[in-house]
Amino acid sequence: MVPTELKRSLEMLLANKRFKYRWLVCLYLIGLSTNVLGQNQKIDILYGGNFKKDEAQYPGASIFTKDANGQVQFRHQGADMWCDQAFLYADENRIYAEGNIYLEQGDTLKLWSNSISYNGNSRLLKSMGNVRMLKDTTSLQSDTLYFNREDQMAYYNTGGKIIDSKNVLTSKFGTYFIDEKSTNLIKRYISIIQSTLLIVTNSPTIQTQNTPI
Repeated sequence: MVPTELKRSLEMLLANKRFKYRWLVCLYLIGLSTNVLGQNQKIDILYGGNFKKDEAQYPGASIFTKDANGQVQFRHQGADMWCDQAFLYADENRIYAEGNIYLEQGDTLKLWSNSISYNGNSRLLKSMGNVRMLKDTTSLQSDTLYFNREDQMAYYNTGGKIIDSKNVLTSKFGTYFIDEKSTNLIKRYISIIQSTLLIVTNSPTIQTQNTPI
């Protein structure tokens, strides 16, 4: 999201009739508005199976459970998710799902876990229990994995593995950049911090925190 100060500066430029490129600023502000609207897109239930409400135990939630025809399926901004049971809090645009979780984003990213918690406004997903994320030939495994869909970044802080065709990296903390643009910026580097060690995957050198890199 663009800082308020920047937006105000752009609006001031737009108000200045002597500014030659007012039309560019106008287009940029329209783009900002479109982006904000896109961020608040509602989570859609594509298949709900069995439906019920239980305000006493789950206030505000719509509860969907799989039936004989299949799992509950929901979608949000390019990602499809399946589960055995989902609790949708439509007013807050968030969902909690459990049981045989499977997620697809595009053609190349897949995720499996026991349960997930997902906020449609921040696009932050938390996967819990036997988590495995697969992107092309790279796999992330952890008991708890956070996936920031806004920045296309996955990370864990309770132990896990990042596995590709050349490396198996085990660490307490791990971060993986999913988006191709982010991957290009860091080339083939995947940095893992374990205790005081920094391991760079395409370098055989292991250096401690006190050693200049």
